[in-house]
Amino acid sequence: MVASADNILLKSLVSGNDKLPFSTLSGLAGAANGDDQDASNLTDIANGITPNSILAALVKGGVSGTAMTTKDKAQAQRDQMNQRLQQLTEWDINNKQHQQEMEDLVQSHVYSQARQGAFVDGLSAVSNGGDPQPLIDIMNGDPAMARTVARQFGVDPASKLVDLQVTKDRNGQEHLIGSFTDAQGQKFTAPTQIEAAKVMSAVAQPLLDQRAAEAARQSLADRATMAGIAKDEASAAKDNAAAHSPRGEAPKPVKPMPVAATRIQNDELSTLGAVSGVKSDIQAILDQLNSGNLETGLVAKGEAAVRNNLGLSNENSRNLATLKSKLESIRNGVLLLNKGVQTEGDAQRAMNEIIANTNDTELVKKRLQELLVTNDRAANLRKMNIDQLRSEYGHEPLDYSKYDAQPAAIVGSSQETKTIGGVTYHKVNGQWMQ
Repeated sequence: MVASADNILLKSLVSGNDKLPFSTLSGLAGAANGDDQDASNLTDIANGITPNSILAALVKGGVSGTAMTTKDKAQAQRDQMNQRLQQLTEWDINNKQHQQEMEDLVQSHVYSQARQGAFVDGLSAVSNGGDPQPLIDIMNGDPAMARTVARQFGVDPASKLVDLQVTKDRNGQEHLIGSFTDAQGQKFTAPTQIEAAKVMSAVAQPLLDQRAAEAARQSLADRATMAGIAKDEASAAKDNAAAHSPRGEAPKPVKPMPVAATRIQNDELSTLGAVSGVKSDIQAILDQLNSGNLETGLVAKGEAAVRNNLGLSNENSRNLATLKSKLESIRNGVLLLNKGVQTEGDAQRAMNEIIANTNDTELVKKRLQELLVTNDRAANLRKMNIDQLRSEYGHEPLDYSKYDAQPAAIVGSSQETKTIGGVTYHKVNGQWMQ
């Protein structure tokens, strides 16, 4: 009887039925079982024994004691069933809450993506001490969005946001302080503050990327103008020196490049240095794909999400989590490297296809291989620009080896390592580096 009731409890609770018959299940958990019947029978037997002798009294006492023990056992089984029912009921409640949170997250993402510009403008206004009401109206404009915002601030999802303020921590990071009203209309300050930059990134990353790209294009245009001016100055200086230099005179020592030219060179080198690890990261991901340690299919993603949430991660689930976190930094590095050069369009198309089709492992692998080639072309074009600029001022080409070979930031890749004297070295593009 106990096992049967337990099975009914489990099947009913795990079935996903939104209207669970908890009263019926509670009755099953508290119902009499076989041990109760045995205890009742033993009690009847004991009651029927007349203690007219010492032996009869001993038998009656023994049967009564057995009946009590059996009855206690039956009650212990009922207590265990009721405890299990309570645990499963709590699980069902938590599961429904989690499901509601996930649905709210999806809906609020769709809602916020359609209002990226308004979110950015509203957050900027609050950061600059402006009126927070437009941003509050947006956050309260959709029920799912309002509940998600409340959860982020650590308050009851039914609470209503009524005010926003900004504070800065010791590192200069801006945090949003939210004030809410509860169901009784009482105003209170949320216990949790939200980092403004994370909110901006979560709701308006595509718009931020677009504005960053526009700023980068303008910066490149300014640098090209400076390069043209520096080139003209260098050419004029060279012609002037040739016109006034006596024949046969030894060449003068090479002078430092002008400030404008040096700035252009340093900017290009900074770009090469900033994205030098991107190639190693892409190669590390390709190594994982080729070795079978990383599968990006839909089924593999579903299994990985469950494993990671339950603390049962394996190599593929961990590699998928790393891929998800690294794709954005790889994307930013690739676009930065290819901005303003002939490979810009190819790089953008490849990254867009990877992000849009991560469920196709073979497509991801092919586009990553293409990105390696595209990035090499972009890097070589920048190096040629630097060397051309240097040659105009009589300087030799630079050695770019320290910018080309950087270790991957992806742990667990197939990158070869070794430790000598307590120092770990990584093999990158055939070279051992610290």
